[in-house]
Amino acid sequence: MVREIKKDLNRAYYQEEVFWKQKSRNQWLQAGDRNTKHFHVCAKKRKAINRILSVKDNHGVEKLGEEMISETAVEYFQRVYESASPSLWDSFFENFTSPVTEDMNSQLTREVTTKEIRKAAMNINGDKAPGPDGMTGHFYHQFWSTIGEAIISEVREFFNTGVMPSQLNHTNICLLPKIDKPEKMCDYRPISLCNASYKIISKILTSRLKPVLPEIISPEQTEFVPGRQITDNVLVAHELLHSLNHRRRQSKSYMAIKTDISKAYDRVE
Repeated sequence: MVREIKKDLNRAYYQEEVFWKQKSRNQWLQAGDRNTKHFHVCAKKRKAINRILSVKDNHGVEKLGEEMISETAVEYFQRVYESASPSLWDSFFENFTSPVTEDMNSQLTREVTTKEIRKAAMNINGDKAPGPDGMTGHFYHQFWSTIGEAIISEVREFFNTGVMPSQLNHTNICLLPKIDKPEKMCDYRPISLCNASYKIISKILTSRLKPVLPEIISPEQTEFVPGRQITDNVLVAHELLHSLNHRRRQSKSYMAIKTDISKAYDRVE
């Protein structure tokens, strides 16, 4: 009896440590000593940093309260990510030649396998914050023998029909401050907390796209392609500026333009 009580108590202590570890998001302490108080302090500090008490709109008017802050956030991000001219996309792309060959297409659209789905599920980071479903990667790792069949059926349904159920596409948006004292919505970085099933589908698509990316993306694009590095652009820019500064004939014929694109990684327009 006493042994069972001690076992239950140790299990409760462990669950408490796991809870505060997830709340604190403190990854460097994984292999070190565990300290519930430490995790609790980290969680409180993180909450204080990420909490939004007020925000200024585009006109510099301060907004207080959860409802007004939410309205300001929705208005800002709708304006940022809304398409400027959605009706023109079809005519814009009709003159493009598809770089995807028939062989590439057959590889990309082949039937998804059980092995692919399980591998994607096991590759989900167990310590990442969950989405609206509330399930972390650890849950899928631990109970795959129980839930695996249902997940496989769900993922296959998406690849067979091309339709994703709306509940899978629901996402929690977390706003992280980009500077020490954020005042406007542009000072926050939106992070999407997706459902685990959505992550599995995304990982499968990513693994299939990786082999063909070098063939369909221009060599001038040096990031997000296996085997290429963004630092190559630094070397190219250095050589161009060196040429403009030291060759008079070229310096009169060419010029360099520096641009800063807003939300460059989130926009396609």
